[in-house]
This record gives sequence, C-alpha cells and structure tokens, in this order.
Amino acid sequence: MQHIYVARGFNPEMLADADIYAAIQETCRILSEGVNGAIKRDVPQELIDHLHDSTFLFSGFKTYHEAREVSARLLDTETGTFKSFDKFFEEVRSIHQRYNQNYLRAEYNFAVQSTQMAVRWHEFEQDGDRYLLQYRTANDGLVRPEHQALHNTTLPIGDPFWNDYIPPLGWNCRCTVV
Repeated sequence: MQHIYVARGFNPEMLADADIYAAIQETCRILSEGVNGAIKRDVPQELIDHLHDSTFLFSGFKTYHEAREVSARLLDTETGTFKSFDKFFEEVRSIHQRYNQNYLRAEYNFAVQSTQMAVRWHEFEQDGDRYLLQYRTANDGLVRPEHQALHNTTLPIGDPFWNDYIPPLGWNCRCTVV
C-alpha cells in the first residue's frame, strides 16, 4: 500500500518492483504450503512443477488486482487531489483484509483441493480404462445445485465430461471423483 501511495499510482510494470514482487512471493509461499502439503504420494516432478508454476501465476494475478484496487483509492474524488496517507491507509485496510485474509483462506483450500485432485487424476491415468470414474458431492444441504446435478455421474476416464467437471469446481467446493 505504501509503495503504491509513494508512486502515486500503479501499473503492470510495477509487479517487478521489490515491494510488490515481495507480496507476490508471500502469497505464493502461503499457497505453495497448501500444494506441498497435499502431495502425499510419489508424483512426477513435471506435475509438481506445473502446480507450483500455476500457484505463482495466480499469486501474480491476485496481487495485480489488489494493487489496482488500492491504487483506485489514491484520489479524493471531490477535490481531485491525492488523499493523505492516513486517509488512504484507512480506506485500503478493508481491501487488505478481503484479499489477504478472507480470500486467502478460500484460495489456500482451492490450492490444496486442486493439488489433491491432480495427484488423484495422475493415479487414475495410470490405471487406464480399467475403471469408471464417478463424480461425488458431499451430498448435504450445503452442496451447490449445479454440483448436486452432477452427483453420481459415472463415466470412463476418457469421456470429454471430465475435461470440464473435475473438482474443485469453485471456491470451497467439496466434491471429489472416485
């Protein structure tokens, strides 16, 4: 926040600035803990590298959007002048809370669930077409209607259905494939 305030704005090139890049790295570190903790079996290094690359890319996009939202709070719309740092800081605290506490928990869960499913998918591929796969929800009152509609869908691994319907299918999705 302070870096953006001092610069009097934000642009995509600033993602390489030390302070902003450090925010990307910290987000990536936290999400990578979820990825690393979800890998409980031997999986190809290529899959692990892909998961970490995706985590870093997501962290960059997240930081970019947060920085743009912070930057939009710099000017006082009534006077057209820059706000005092104290006023600016107070206004952007809610942005920080939303992005780095509220969203981060859901993002961490998504990283864990995505990694677990990627590892499971790798195992499914090792079995080839020996088994059918079945989409399952938590089957309780909290399941989204669009996910409930998929419950117990059973198809071969090669069916195009799986190109679009491998969980997680959204934030805090609790669905799985067996």
